[in-house]
Amino acid sequence: MAARKKTYVTLLITALAKGATVAQAAAQAGVSERTVYRRLEEPAFQDQIQALQDEMLQRAVAMLTAAAQEGIRSLVDLQSESTPPAVRRCAARDILEMGMRLREAAELEKRLIALESRAAGNDESFAAPVGTPAAHTTPPAKTRRRGNHTLLMALACGATVAQAAAKAGISERTAYRRLADPAFRARIETLRAEMVQRAAALLIAAAIHAAKTLIDLQNSATPAAVRRRAARDILELSERLRERTVVEKRLAALESRAETPQDSI
Repeated sequence: MAARKKTYVTLLITALAKGATVAQAAAQAGVSERTVYRRLEEPAFQDQIQALQDEMLQRAVAMLTAAAQEGIRSLVDLQSESTPPAVRRCAARDILEMGMRLREAAELEKRLIALESRAAGNDESFAAPVGTPAAHTTPPAKTRRRGNHTLLMALACGATVAQAAAKAGISERTAYRRLADPAFRARIETLRAEMVQRAAALLIAAAIHAAKTLIDLQNSATPAAVRRRAARDILELSERLRERTVVEKRLAALESRAETPQDSI
């Protein structure tokens, strides 16, 4: 009876998290609509639906992040002279705009990780007595390290726990146990941040080619409408890029000055 209850509750949560109506969720779980409405009145049940939706969204973001490099290559390829001018112009603008956005996201992520690491270090310095050995000082076996890396990469790229466990050659129970470790979850977030940083670096590298594409589209052979939009892109994006570069430098200088008194104490 308990096993059946657990099964239908899981089915209900999954169906509702994916946007099913109460009637549809009830039919999928094999229960009455009255039962579904009763469950929906429970805060814990609502929290489980929200948690599953958050997980699905995070997986979608992770999958897109992992595929970002391929997307960037496509945008670069679309700037070839054989591509229609309107498409070339849009691909070039996409690279420049997304390069700025991803660079900002990557820089923000790096700053957050640095702040979190410093905060964690301060917490450990107060919590752990001097000379107390850390729990993770014993190096794991090579096979476990390989399994951990495969599990980390799969989860960072948006795989489900079941899919990641299968790739790593471990049980789902083991995967969930690893996920219960805050340090393991932090490594997943670090991997995702590194993916964003690599994508940002690729976009920055492609930015010069994109700028040249917009300049090339200023020739008289380009259709007038595309030529006008490319000219507008040059003016608009150059100003935005200049502004962001100046702000970044000023912010970095302020951060450096703010850290100096802390270090000297």
